[in-house]
Amino acid sequence: MTLRIGFVGASGTGKSTLARWLSERLGLPINPVGSRSTAADMGFSNPYDVDLASESVYLASLKDGADVTQAAAAALQQGVAPGESNMRRAFQVALQAGKVAWETSTPEWVSDRTSLDDWAYAIQHSSFGPPETAGDMRPYTDFATRAAEHFRRYTHVFYCPVLVFQSLAGDPMRQSDVEYHRQTDEILLNLIRIYGPHVVRLDVPDLGAREALIAHALRTARQPPIDIHGNLLRKVYHETGS
Repeated sequence: MTLRIGFVGASGTGKSTLARWLSERLGLPINPVGSRSTAADMGFSNPYDVDLASESVYLASLKDGADVTQAAAAALQQGVAPGESNMRRAFQVALQAGKVAWETSTPEWVSDRTSLDDWAYAIQHSSFGPPETAGDMRPYTDFATRAAEHFRRYTHVFYCPVLVFQSLAGDPMRQSDVEYHRQTDEILLNLIRIYGPHVVRLDVPDLGAREALIAHALRTARQPPIDIHGNLLRKVYHETGS
């Protein structure tokens, strides 16, 4: 059975830990493209710096011969004036393109974020502008269509709810605002309800219990009929005695 496995959820909910465990267990590569690597490729040291950087200054700097690091520094120094675009939209588009390209060219893999996660952050940060002022919606429509279509390629997806487990300690690149992550989770849940009927909810905080649930799902020939509320997951968890 081909395995293309993704973890979906807000930051700090255990996705990367589980992805590394599963990668080692199955001998599958982890998608190396993420928000931090994409930000670095664009010259930024922190993914959230793109929200503070002037898009016009960044592009003008590149046009004048600056490298990406110099362009990012100039854009951050200038800041974002009222009504001006920041670098968030360019960042989300580059992140999606990189992740989708890698996962399309690799037969089997594990990813600690899915195309649905990228879509959720694009919505949360209004990357394509608010609906009432966005004008031409084709860029957003194209972005959303790519996210939804690529999400269908995942054979197994595991959702890590923010209210079940989250740890933000020790990582200065993460947002410390809990409400921010709850908003991410709410957007993800709405997308999952529409596009992710096959998503398995890891509705237990214990790492060993989560691993047992994942192993159970992968042992079956197809996705077990687990609803988004995790009803069958809780049944399986109690039956395993984990």
